[in-house]
Amino acid sequence: MTRWQWKAQRVAASVGIPGLIGLGLLVAGIFIYFAAIRPNTGEVAQLKQKLAGMRSHPQTMRQYAPEEELAMFYDFFPKREALAEQLRTLNHLATDEDLVIERIDYKLSRIQSTPLWRYQITFPLNTDYTTLRHYVAAVLKALPNAALEIIEMQRDDADAELLDEKIGLVLFYREAH
Repeated sequence: MTRWQWKAQRVAASVGIPGLIGLGLLVAGIFIYFAAIRPNTGEVAQLKQKLAGMRSHPQTMRQYAPEEELAMFYDFFPKREALAEQLRTLNHLATDEDLVIERIDYKLSRIQSTPLWRYQITFPLNTDYTTLRHYVAAVLKALPNAALEIIEMQRDDADAELLDEKIGLVLFYREAH
């Protein structure tokens, strides 16, 4: 046995298992510092410098006149000519969820003192709650100009899996110029 082996055995015997675990954790910590933390200190310094530069030169946002803001708001809505395509999207989304829309009640009306039109649609569905949620979420995601107006659900008895639903949506459009 060499002198170093003898000294290592003496140290291990004197500190015991908790001491050896602590020594191992110390060595692992030093390794992690030099392998993972220290190399990233340069990146952190660069990010701090970039943040300081951003604080000293804030970007100014353009201020719009109220008329410009109102025009930008109205431009968000699709033109009324998009109605037919959006109704096809509504039906495609229903088909994707294996739903059948048999009948649609609708009403087109102008919103007074604005260039906007309101297209209210109501239709019945017969499906389970999960499918209904997926369908409504898909419609609202695909048609950002849509608003959910009403959902009525009715079940014939407590054991029935399918619900009779009535969905009411409003689609908003702007006047075509």
